[in-house]
Amino acid sequence: MNTNDIIYLNDDGQVVNLARSTGTDKQNENGIRNSLKYQGIDINSLPPVCLDTKQLIDGFTRHGSILELGAQKYVYLVTKLKEGFIIDDAIDEMGLGLNLHPQSKSATLSDFKKRLSSYIIRFEQSNNTKFTVTDGKEWFDRIPNVFSDDQIEKAVEDSIRGIRSQENMESYTKSEAEKKCSKILNIDKNNILALNTSSSTYIDRGIVEALNYFDENGTVPTVVAFLSKVEAEDAEAERRKVMKRIKSLNNVMIRLMNEYKKDPEFNLVNFVGFAPQVIGKENQIVKPQ
Repeated sequence: MNTNDIIYLNDDGQVVNLARSTGTDKQNENGIRNSLKYQGIDINSLPPVCLDTKQLIDGFTRHGSILELGAQKYVYLVTKLKEGFIIDDAIDEMGLGLNLHPQSKSATLSDFKKRLSSYIIRFEQSNNTKFTVTDGKEWFDRIPNVFSDDQIEKAVEDSIRGIRSQENMESYTKSEAEKKCSKILNIDKNNILALNTSSSTYIDRGIVEALNYFDENGTVPTVVAFLSKVEAEDAEAERRKVMKRIKSLNNVMIRLMNEYKKDPEFNLVNFVGFAPQVIGKENQIVKPQ
Protein backbone atom coordinates (compact mmCIF):
# COMPACT_ATOMS: atom_id res chain seq x y z
CA MET A 1 0.00 0.00 0.00
CA ASN A 2 1.21 3.55 -0.65
CA THR A 3 2.45 4.98 2.64
CA ASN A 4 1.28 8.50 1.73
CA ASP A 5 -2.31 7.24 1.38
CA ILE A 6 -2.49 6.26 5.05
CA ILE A 7 -4.56 8.68 7.13
CA TYR A 8 -2.91 9.32 10.49
CA LEU A 9 -2.98 13.12 10.84
CA ASN A 10 -5.89 15.45 11.57
CA ASP A 11 -6.54 18.71 9.72
CA ASP A 12 -4.02 20.49 11.94
CA GLY A 13 -1.24 18.04 11.09
CA GLN A 14 -1.29 16.31 14.48
CA VAL A 15 -0.73 12.56 14.83
CA VAL A 16 -4.12 11.12 15.79
CA ASN A 17 -3.02 8.26 18.02
CA LEU A 18 -6.08 8.26 20.24
CA ALA A 19 -5.19 4.99 21.93
CA ARG A 20 -2.32 6.78 23.68
CA SER A 21 -2.99 9.45 26.28
CA THR A 22 0.45 11.02 25.77
CA GLY A 23 0.76 10.43 22.01
CA THR A 24 3.46 8.53 20.19
CA ASP A 25 6.75 7.60 21.85
CA LYS A 26 9.59 9.37 20.00
CA GLN A 27 12.29 7.26 21.65
CA ASN A 28 10.48 4.09 20.57
CA GLU A 29 10.10 5.57 17.08
CA ASN A 30 13.86 6.13 16.84
CA GLY A 31 14.50 2.55 17.90
CA ILE A 32 12.08 1.16 15.34
CA ARG A 33 13.54 3.36 12.61
CA ASN A 34 17.08 2.15 13.36
CA SER A 35 15.87 -1.45 13.41
CA LEU A 36 14.23 -1.06 10.00
CA LYS A 37 17.22 0.76 8.58
CA TYR A 38 19.91 -1.64 9.72
CA GLN A 39 18.09 -4.96 10.18
CA GLY A 40 15.25 -4.74 7.68
CA ILE A 41 11.61 -5.75 8.16
CA ASP A 42 10.85 -8.25 10.90
CA ILE A 43 8.29 -10.55 9.29
CA ASN A 44 7.34 -11.93 12.71
CA SER A 45 6.11 -8.52 13.88
CA LEU A 46 2.56 -7.35 13.23
CA PRO A 47 2.52 -4.61 10.57
CA PRO A 48 0.65 -1.33 11.11
CA VAL A 49 -3.12 -1.79 11.14
CA CYS A 50 -5.56 0.40 9.22
CA LEU A 51 -9.22 0.31 8.24
CA ASP A 52 -10.31 -0.21 4.64
CA THR A 53 -10.81 3.58 4.63
CA LYS A 54 -6.99 3.76 5.07
CA GLN A 55 -7.29 5.34 8.50
CA LEU A 56 -4.48 4.11 10.75
CA ILE A 57 -5.58 2.36 13.95
CA ASP A 58 -2.42 0.79 15.35
CA GLY A 59 1.30 1.05 14.60
CA PHE A 60 1.71 4.83 14.65
CA THR A 61 5.39 4.76 15.68
CA ARG A 62 6.20 2.14 13.05
CA HIS A 63 4.34 4.12 10.37
CA GLY A 64 6.13 7.32 11.38
CA SER A 65 9.47 5.53 11.15
CA ILE A 66 8.59 4.17 7.71
CA LEU A 67 7.76 7.68 6.46
CA GLU A 68 11.00 9.14 7.86
CA LEU A 69 12.97 6.47 6.02
CA GLY A 70 11.29 7.59 2.77
CA ALA A 71 9.53 4.28 2.03
CA GLN A 72 6.80 4.79 -0.57
CA LYS A 73 5.14 1.42 -0.01
CA TYR A 74 4.75 -0.88 2.98
CA VAL A 75 2.64 -3.81 4.16
CA TYR A 76 -0.41 -2.93 6.26
CA LEU A 77 -2.99 -5.18 7.89
CA VAL A 78 -6.29 -3.87 6.50
CA THR A 79 -9.46 -4.45 8.54
CA LYS A 80 -13.11 -3.54 8.14
CA LEU A 81 -15.60 -2.34 10.72
CA LYS A 82 -18.31 -4.86 11.53
CA GLU A 83 -21.89 -3.77 11.16
CA GLY A 84 -22.99 -1.78 14.19
CA PHE A 85 -19.46 -0.80 15.20
CA ILE A 86 -17.84 2.62 14.94
CA ILE A 87 -14.23 3.72 14.61
CA ASP A 88 -13.90 4.27 18.37
CA ASP A 89 -14.66 0.57 18.86
CA ALA A 90 -11.80 -0.24 16.49
CA ILE A 91 -9.46 2.08 18.41
CA ASP A 92 -10.41 0.39 21.69
CA GLU A 93 -10.16 -3.17 20.40
CA MET A 94 -7.10 -2.87 18.18
CA GLY A 95 -5.35 0.31 19.25
CA LEU A 96 -5.13 -1.08 22.79
CA GLY A 97 -5.65 -4.81 22.41
CA LEU A 98 -2.99 -5.39 19.79
CA ASN A 99 -0.41 -4.04 22.20
CA LEU A 100 -1.21 -6.58 24.89
CA HIS A 101 1.94 -8.62 24.41
CA PRO A 102 5.28 -9.16 26.20
CA GLN A 103 7.45 -6.09 25.87
CA SER A 104 11.12 -6.16 24.92
CA LYS A 105 13.21 -3.02 25.32
CA SER A 106 16.27 -3.00 23.07
CA ALA A 107 19.66 -2.54 24.67
CA THR A 108 20.79 1.07 24.35
CA LEU A 109 24.18 2.32 23.22
CA SER A 110 24.91 3.16 26.86
CA ASP A 111 24.26 -0.48 27.77
CA PHE A 112 26.77 -1.56 25.11
CA LYS A 113 29.39 0.94 26.30
CA LYS A 114 29.09 -0.25 29.89
CA ARG A 115 29.68 -3.86 28.85
CA LEU A 116 32.47 -2.84 26.48
CA SER A 117 34.34 -1.04 29.27
CA SER A 118 34.33 -4.25 31.31
CA TYR A 119 35.49 -6.20 28.26
CA ILE A 120 38.38 -3.78 27.64
CA ILE A 121 39.74 -4.41 31.14
CA ARG A 122 39.46 -8.19 30.73
CA PHE A 123 41.00 -8.04 27.23
CA GLU A 124 44.05 -6.05 28.33
CA GLN A 125 44.61 -8.19 31.41
CA SER A 126 44.48 -11.47 29.46
CA ASN A 127 46.34 -10.30 26.33
CA ASN A 128 48.85 -7.94 27.96
CA THR A 129 48.28 -5.44 25.14
CA LYS A 130 46.41 -2.19 24.63
CA PHE A 131 42.84 -2.38 23.35
CA THR A 132 42.27 -0.60 20.01
CA VAL A 133 39.32 0.86 18.15
CA THR A 134 39.54 -2.06 15.72
CA ASP A 135 39.24 -4.48 18.64
CA GLY A 136 36.15 -2.58 19.76
CA LYS A 137 34.52 -2.75 16.34
CA GLU A 138 35.14 -6.49 16.22
CA TRP A 139 33.47 -6.79 19.64
CA PHE A 140 30.39 -4.94 18.35
CA ASP A 141 30.31 -7.14 15.23
CA ARG A 142 29.94 -10.22 17.40
CA ILE A 143 26.79 -8.85 19.05
CA PRO A 144 23.55 -8.21 17.06
CA ASN A 145 22.81 -4.49 17.16
CA VAL A 146 21.17 -1.70 15.15
CA PHE A 147 23.88 0.95 15.51
CA SER A 148 25.55 2.69 12.59
CA ASP A 149 29.31 2.50 11.93
CA ASP A 150 29.75 6.07 13.18
CA GLN A 151 27.83 5.36 16.39
CA ILE A 152 29.92 2.25 17.04
CA GLU A 153 33.24 3.99 16.40
CA LYS A 154 32.34 6.89 18.72
CA ALA A 155 31.14 4.47 21.42
CA VAL A 156 34.41 2.52 21.23
CA GLU A 157 36.49 5.71 21.39
CA ASP A 158 34.49 6.97 24.39
CA SER A 159 34.93 3.66 26.22
CA ILE A 160 38.68 3.54 25.59
CA ARG A 161 39.06 7.18 26.64
CA GLY A 162 37.17 6.43 29.85
CA ILE A 163 39.48 3.53 30.68
CA ARG A 164 42.66 5.54 29.94
CA SER A 165 41.53 8.51 32.04
CA GLN A 166 41.03 6.20 35.04
CA GLU A 167 44.64 5.04 34.70
CA ASN A 168 46.25 8.46 35.18
CA MET A 169 43.61 10.90 36.44
CA GLU A 170 41.62 10.89 39.66
CA SER A 171 37.95 10.62 38.77
CA TYR A 172 35.12 12.36 40.60
CA THR A 173 31.39 12.45 40.79
CA LYS A 174 29.82 15.87 41.27
CA SER A 175 29.30 15.20 44.98
CA GLU A 176 32.85 13.88 45.45
CA ALA A 177 34.36 16.95 43.77
CA GLU A 178 32.29 19.29 45.98
CA LYS A 179 33.31 17.38 49.12
CA LYS A 180 37.02 17.40 48.31
CA CYS A 181 37.12 21.07 47.24
CA SER A 182 35.10 21.99 50.33
CA LYS A 183 37.86 20.53 52.48
CA ILE A 184 40.67 22.15 50.47
CA LEU A 185 39.03 25.60 50.44
CA ASN A 186 37.62 25.29 53.98
CA ILE A 187 34.16 26.23 52.71
CA ASP A 188 30.83 24.64 53.59
CA LYS A 189 30.04 21.96 51.00
CA ASN A 190 26.55 23.45 50.54
CA ASN A 191 28.15 26.65 49.26
CA ILE A 192 30.20 24.91 46.56
CA LEU A 193 28.99 24.06 43.08
CA ALA A 194 31.04 21.55 41.07
CA LEU A 195 30.71 21.54 37.29
CA ASN A 196 31.17 18.29 35.37
CA THR A 197 32.92 19.55 32.23
CA SER A 198 32.51 16.38 30.16
CA SER A 199 29.88 18.15 28.05
CA SER A 200 28.48 21.65 27.57
CA THR A 201 25.13 20.32 28.80
CA TYR A 202 26.51 19.77 32.29
CA ILE A 203 28.09 23.24 32.34
CA ASP A 204 24.86 24.86 31.19
CA ARG A 205 22.96 22.90 33.85
CA GLY A 206 25.41 24.25 36.42
CA ILE A 207 24.53 27.80 35.40
CA VAL A 208 20.89 27.10 36.25
CA GLU A 209 22.03 25.66 39.60
CA ALA A 210 24.01 28.85 40.27
CA LEU A 211 20.93 30.97 39.45
CA ASN A 212 18.78 28.90 41.82
CA TYR A 213 21.43 29.22 44.52
CA PHE A 214 21.46 32.99 44.08
CA ASP A 215 17.65 33.08 44.21
CA GLU A 216 17.64 31.17 47.52
CA ASN A 217 20.68 32.73 49.21
CA GLY A 218 21.20 36.16 47.67
CA THR A 219 24.85 35.34 46.95
CA VAL A 220 26.66 33.33 44.32
CA PRO A 221 28.17 29.90 45.10
CA THR A 222 31.87 29.09 44.93
CA VAL A 223 32.26 27.21 41.65
CA VAL A 224 34.83 24.51 40.89
CA ALA A 225 35.10 22.21 37.88
CA PHE A 226 36.37 18.71 37.26
CA LEU A 227 37.33 16.86 34.10
CA SER A 228 35.79 13.56 33.08
CA LYS A 229 37.21 10.99 30.66
CA VAL A 230 40.21 13.21 29.89
CA GLU A 231 43.74 11.82 29.87
CA ALA A 232 46.46 13.65 31.83
CA GLU A 233 48.28 14.96 28.77
CA ASP A 234 45.05 16.58 27.52
CA ALA A 235 44.02 18.10 30.85
CA GLU A 236 45.56 21.55 30.33
CA ALA A 237 43.92 22.04 26.92
CA GLU A 238 40.53 20.89 28.24
CA ARG A 239 40.78 23.22 31.21
CA ARG A 240 41.46 26.15 28.87
CA LYS A 241 38.29 25.29 26.95
CA VAL A 242 36.27 25.23 30.18
CA MET A 243 37.67 28.60 31.28
CA LYS A 244 36.77 30.10 27.90
CA ARG A 245 33.21 28.79 28.20
CA ILE A 246 32.78 30.11 31.76
CA LYS A 247 34.16 33.54 30.78
CA SER A 248 31.73 33.64 27.86
CA LEU A 249 28.78 32.81 30.13
CA ASN A 250 29.81 35.49 32.65
CA ASN A 251 29.94 38.03 29.81
CA VAL A 252 26.44 37.03 28.77
CA MET A 253 25.22 37.75 32.31
CA ILE A 254 26.79 41.22 32.18
CA ARG A 255 25.06 41.95 28.88
CA LEU A 256 21.74 40.74 30.32
CA MET A 257 22.17 43.02 33.33
CA ASN A 258 22.65 45.97 30.96
CA GLU A 259 19.46 45.00 29.10
CA TYR A 260 17.49 45.00 32.37
CA LYS A 261 18.91 48.45 33.21
CA LYS A 262 17.74 49.81 29.86
CA ASP A 263 14.32 48.12 29.96
CA PRO A 264 12.73 47.00 33.28
CA GLU A 265 10.22 44.95 31.26
CA PHE A 266 12.96 42.91 29.61
CA ASN A 267 12.74 39.16 30.16
CA LEU A 268 15.48 36.63 29.41
CA VAL A 269 12.88 33.86 29.01
CA ASN A 270 10.52 35.44 26.51
CA PHE A 271 7.81 32.85 27.09
CA VAL A 272 4.73 33.11 24.86
CA GLY A 273 2.94 29.82 25.57
CA PHE A 274 2.73 26.11 24.94
CA ALA A 275 2.75 24.21 21.65
CA PRO A 276 -0.73 22.80 20.74
CA GLN A 277 -1.00 19.17 21.85
CA VAL A 278 -4.58 18.27 22.78
CA ILE A 279 -5.76 16.51 19.61
CA GLY A 280 -8.90 17.92 18.07
CA LYS A 281 -9.00 20.89 20.44
CA GLU A 282 -5.77 22.84 20.07
CA ASN A 283 -4.24 24.25 16.90
CA GLN A 284 -2.73 27.53 18.16
CA ILE A 285 -0.14 28.46 20.76
CA VAL A 286 -1.70 27.90 24.20
CA LYS A 287 -1.07 31.13 26.09
CA PRO A 288 -0.28 31.00 29.83
CA GLN A 289 -3.28 31.59 32.09
